[in-house]
Amino acid sequence: GSGHASELAARTKAWERRADHLVMQARNLAKRQPSWKPFANLVEEADEVADHLEEASFLISVMAEDHQGALHHGVRAHMGRLADVVLQAVQDYVRALEIARGLGSARELEDFNTFLDATWRVVLAERRCDEQWRTARRHLLQELKQPAELMLANDLGMEIESASDALLRVSYALREMVLLRGGALSGATS
Repeated sequence: GSGHASELAARTKAWERRADHLVMQARNLAKRQPSWKPFANLVEEADEVADHLEEASFLISVMAEDHQGALHHGVRAHMGRLADVVLQAVQDYVRALEIARGLGSARELEDFNTFLDATWRVVLAERRCDEQWRTARRHLLQELKQPAELMLANDLGMEIESASDALLRVSYALREMVLLRGGALSGATS
């Protein structure tokens, strides 16, 4: 309902503001400590994911309030499938972040392989999201005849798909950071 959708939009807006605050903190740290610049860049990339998801939740609230037809029939199912792919990618990215924090322990090789698997799943999720979005677009054009509803549903799908693109970029950035850190460590011990 519209109440639940409005609550979701308000909650994601608060999360997105906290993400913006973390970006500012990371930038300030990077100014004082240049070695933190890659981390600040990573946080900025991750903020893009939050921006797209916040916009998607706003669009859902608009649909729930005034344009419920934008999510009727199979449209809701298609958007749900897109969102499920992005959710899985977010979970894999968080898993990769957690593993990256602990790399350097005695189980490093096993952890590193698990890290690479998690980042690879984000790549695959982005590809699945692209395919699912193409299928969803065809469905939107067939099902939605009201211009406002078509526009809202299209914008929603684009925001969800853009979140998967941003997840791909931040996953690559994390992988590059870890690989560079690993290369620097192995070069220092040689």
